[in-house]
Amino acid sequence: MATKLKVAIIESDKVKQVINVNKDNCIDPATGGATDNSVVNWCVKTFGAGTYVWNKESMTTVASTGENWDSVNKIFYKDRPHSPDGINAPYDPVVPYDSWTLNTTTGEWICPQNIFDESLEDKMKPMGHIVWDEAAQKWTALKSDDTRQDIMDKVYKWNKDTEVWELE
Repeated sequence: MATKLKVAIIESDKVKQVINVNKDNCIDPATGGATDNSVVNWCVKTFGAGTYVWNKESMTTVASTGENWDSVNKIFYKDRPHSPDGINAPYDPVVPYDSWTLNTTTGEWICPQNIFDESLEDKMKPMGHIVWDEAAQKWTALKSDDTRQDIMDKVYKWNKDTEVWELE
């Protein structure tokens, strides 16, 4: 069975599609193996002009349709995180999390307060629907066992100094 190479088709720095290419079609006669140039050249010859990126296993990020491509740092990454769609729609607009920063090595978005650390796992278990509040720069949550009627009265905020959920 032929080895398949994953190649991302890029349009305007977005992954339009990820395709599998037969490695045997992309062998560079000079090296005896597949190279970035031989893979891209085969794709251009087969599919036409365009931007193609070979998503090698050695890359720290994996291409998925709809994700972004950073050609400087050679990473694929998701769009900037934002508030959940439709929580109070149409009254609350979707808010991008401008305070989050992109790790240009891993392609992950980093929140100013990381509460999803193994040392805090037990404190997260009783909470459900944990959401970042960009305006307050805090995590908010509901307890998993709260009923629908209790929700509006029981919003908790994460206190980063004491590492405790506090009823707002």
